[in-house]
Amino acid sequence: MTTNSVLTPSQISSIYSKRAKHYDKTVRVYNLFGMTLERWRRMAVESLGLRPGDTVVDIACGTGLNFPLFQKKIGPEGKIIGVDMTQAMLDQAAARIEANDWGNVELVRSKADEFEFPTDIDAVFTSYALTLIPEYDEIIKRAARALPEGARFVNLDMKIADSWMSIFAPLLTFLLVRPYAGTLEMGRRRHPWKSVENYMDRVSVRNLYFGFLYIVVGESRGVEERD
Repeated sequence: MTTNSVLTPSQISSIYSKRAKHYDKTVRVYNLFGMTLERWRRMAVESLGLRPGDTVVDIACGTGLNFPLFQKKIGPEGKIIGVDMTQAMLDQAAARIEANDWGNVELVRSKADEFEFPTDIDAVFTSYALTLIPEYDEIIKRAARALPEGARFVNLDMKIADSWMSIFAPLLTFLLVRPYAGTLEMGRRRHPWKSVENYMDRVSVRNLYFGFLYIVVGESRGVEERD
C-alpha cells in the first residue's frame, strides 16, 4: 500500500481492530518526534468551553483517551456519547469506563456519517480522525445543525503544512501517519477545517507542530443552520 492511496472504511477499521489492544501505549511513540499529543488534546478540549452538566459527543472516540478530559469539565452530572465504528476500540473504551466507574458515558457503534446526533447536546469533539473519513463534510454539517446556537464543534487533526515544511510531509506520513491508516492523498484531498468555516460561525484555526496539526473551533448557527 502506498502513501498516496486512500483507504476504505473497512480497511481503516481492520487496522484499528488490530491496534486497539495496545493503542494507548503505541501512540506514545509520537513523543519521540516532539509531538505532545496529550497536551494538544487538553488544548482542544479546553476550546470546547464545557461546563458541569454538559453533554458532549466524541466522534471516532477510539479507546476513550478524551474521556478523562471531558469528565473533569462536565462532572458526573454531565454526559459523554462516544461514537466509533470499530468494536475493538469500543471494547477498550468500555474497559476504561469500567475501570473509572463512570456512569455517564454512552458508547455507540456507528460509522460517523451514519450517527444520528441527539438534539440535546452541548458540544461535539473529534480528534485525529476526520481526515480519515471521506464523509467528513456531511458529519460537520450535521453536527452544526444538531448543536444549539453558539455551541462549539472542535476538531484536532493532522494536515499537510502550507509552507516550505510541506517537503517533509511524505516522510512524516510514512513514519507517523501510515501506521494509523492515514495517507498522503487523504491530506491532499480532505480539509475538514474548510467545512467548519462553511457551516459555522466565529471559526478559528490554530496551527501546531510546524503546521502539520491544527485545532479548528466553530460555533453553531443554531436554528438558522437547521433551516
